Amino acid sequence: MKILSINKKHIPWVDYAKAIGIFAIVFGHAVQAGDANKYVYSFHLPLFLFLSGFVFSAGKDGFKRFASQRAFSFLVPYAIFSVISVSIFAVMGSFVQDSLASNRVVGSIPQQIKNVILGICDTNAPLWYLPCIFLLQLGAWRIDKWIKKSNVYIVRKNRALLVLVLCALWLPVNKYLLHIKFIPYSMQSGIHLFAFFMLGYVFRLSGMERTILGLPTGTKLGYGGLFMLSGLVLSILNGKVGYTSNAYGHIELYFLAALCSVVGIVLVCMSIKSCTSLEFVGQNTLGIMVMHKFPVVFFQTLCPVVKVYLKQNSVIVGIAVSVICIVMCVVAELVINRFCPILLGRKKRTLQ
Repeated sequence: MKILSINKKHIPWVDYAKAIGIFAIVFGHAVQAGDANKYVYSFHLPLFLFLSGFVFSAGKDGFKRFASQRAFSFLVPYAIFSVISVSIFAVMGSFVQDSLASNRVVGSIPQQIKNVILGICDTNAPLWYLPCIFLLQLGAWRIDKWIKKSNVYIVRKNRALLVLVLCALWLPVNKYLLHIKFIPYSMQSGIHLFAFFMLGYVFRLSGMERTILGLPTGTKLGYGGLFMLSGLVLSILNGKVGYTSNAYGHIELYFLAALCSVVGIVLVCMSIKSCTSLEFVGQNTLGIMVMHKFPVVFFQTLCPVVKVYLKQNSVIVGIAVSVICIVMCVVAELVINRFCPILLGRKKRTLQ
């Protein structure tokens, strides 16, 4: 997932957490059922939104310039890889439907194109995140300006917490009162996920990062592991989460599971002294997100032995496949960045 930093310098623990988050996304698409699938689905998007909120900055530019920059970064790769995905499905059809596509895929190519315009790429479902985060970033720009109108810390914090609470309330209000199943650009999910964005924003605003980083490594690892274990248990009790299908089970368990896992992962990542591989993957998650479905489908449809184990929800095989897919996507991203960076929403080469 693409996250823009508050400055040009990368924050190591953020990159580590992003690497864990993108692995969870790839694993969740490779192993499509079982307790491990329930667990990764319970936290991967809340984690990315939390990290996005932590590093977010509206900058000094006006809204139009901010919006145009974000549109180029998010909507260009969304459009390009949607076209690629629809084209592949048009050629290969039902052969890849169970793996590449979601259950919403229809036979009509014009209908699929219409869905892409509405923010849903049926033939490469993970792409929905890009137009959704684009709109959330636009909203974050306005909210950030409103929060920073006051120079009083407590006022800023209270305003941020107010937005957080209102966004979190959207999920129960929609479930029990409104019953809205779809809003263009998946904003039926984006609204409540913005609560995790604001949680990251408040975390940065509070200055707790420095305090936590100063704790002993064993303390961070211990509490981090405890929180992650709690998130695992809660996610299994709650069942599988579906962000675009509005399937959240028991809302209180969903929020608790996501919060515990996010906190746990952040603590563990803050305890890591140095890990070049995680840092590299964390800095290049966009390419993995938009391309990982292709190698995953390859393993799910064209590798007989691997296909069988993935259908059996083998965690070990799922981990191996996920790692291989991530490596393949990183290599592809390096090539794209060298020869045609615009495919990934970049105006020039950014990778070293």
